[in-house]
Amino acid sequence: MMQVKNRACVRTVAVRSLRAFKMRNLIAVIAIMLTTMLFTALFTIAISINDSFQQSNFLMAGGDAHGSFKKLTEEQMETLKKDPLIRETGARLFLGMGTGDAFRKTQVEVSYMDAHEVKHYFCTPTHGHRPKEGSNEAMTDTRVLKLLGVQPKIGTKFTVTYQIGGEQSEPKTVTQEFVLSGWWDYNGVSQASNVIVPESYVKKTLQNVEIGEDEESGKWSLDVMFGNALHIEKNMRQVIRDCGFQSEDASKPGYIAFGVNWGYTGAQSSSNLNAESIAAIVALLVLIVLTGYLVIYNVFQISVTNDIRFYGLLKTIGMTGRQLKRIIRLQAVLLSVIGIPAGLLLGFGIGVGLAPAVMAQTTYTTTVIKLRGYLWEQHFFHWSPYFYPAISRGGSLQRYPRSKRCAIRRQTVAEKKQKRQKNRHLWGVWHGQTWDGTGRKRFLLSFPSPLRLFF
Repeated sequence: MMQVKNRACVRTVAVRSLRAFKMRNLIAVIAIMLTTMLFTALFTIAISINDSFQQSNFLMAGGDAHGSFKKLTEEQMETLKKDPLIRETGARLFLGMGTGDAFRKTQVEVSYMDAHEVKHYFCTPTHGHRPKEGSNEAMTDTRVLKLLGVQPKIGTKFTVTYQIGGEQSEPKTVTQEFVLSGWWDYNGVSQASNVIVPESYVKKTLQNVEIGEDEESGKWSLDVMFGNALHIEKNMRQVIRDCGFQSEDASKPGYIAFGVNWGYTGAQSSSNLNAESIAAIVALLVLIVLTGYLVIYNVFQISVTNDIRFYGLLKTIGMTGRQLKRIIRLQAVLLSVIGIPAGLLLGFGIGVGLAPAVMAQTTYTTTVIKLRGYLWEQHFFHWSPYFYPAISRGGSLQRYPRSKRCAIRRQTVAEKKQKRQKNRHLWGVWHGQTWDGTGRKRFLLSFPSPLRLFF
């Protein structure tokens, strides 16, 4: 049998055969597009939820850097900066903690931050500019200005009282008047507020102050970013070793303390990853890939089966099996070039649009907890219906005793329905000592409305 080795002829046959069966090929393109759209939308929603969760964690943690080297001298900081594993750094020189009546229930930190650190601490001024060196300028957030009774206006003078040292040395209280150079809006979630001052002011203030070796005042912290958020702790230990320091024994020379940003889900996953988790992830990915493959494979299988007589005619006139396979592959590529990009665009748009709605219908909730005078935000994926309502203000975290929970479980269906009708909002509580007249403090947790359906 004569073999025809004409690639142009093969391409012409493939294209013209597609045109001959427009409706069937349109269905194939739609099937490919819908399959691509489904998986793109799912991954987009998952990534969006993960990013939102991480951003909320960053606000609670106080920054989005991968990790932080703590209580450094300036020489140690400059040495660590040069390590090739580190992609970006932000430096902070800590001065003291805000004190006085205005800051009695609020954690306020006075320090110097460089331009990168300001960004990682979410302290980029929305109005004004960073404090200029050699001046008495300072910038802060709207919560601090409100506590001090100061109107946010560039050039306004405000007075801050803060304490230096106190952990190992005699604390020194300083009252200083600053000129407001800029401010940003308080996000309502961060544990601490910051008053950012020039580096020259910090060094000048610390000249005549005796500070203990292990105290935070007068020490630098170096926030770092690596290539990715996986194995952050391993990378930080590697940087310490490569720079000639150690992180194992605080009593030995060259010790450097560090912290890992728990807000990164990648860091949490890598630290908690085990054989079972890896197997579950691999199985899920295989299932997703296999599902998509089977859907698209069946579409092409039906198309090829319908054209079996046509391919037989081509074999009769001398076309080889290899050339027939090339025709089928070329048709698959042409259909995919149309269906996959359209599915990616539609799936991404649908995923972005549905992500907020999906998050609103889950048990994911943002809860503000007031604990020992500080404002905290906590996110809950797990919940329990066996909580009592109360007012919060701090204290140790303890569950209700088991006997109390068992008593609640024994409520009849009628009692639960009556409780649902009476209480329009669902509240959950841990408690220790309260302020509600019983001699105990309590703090409040709120859950979203969809959870009411279970009560």
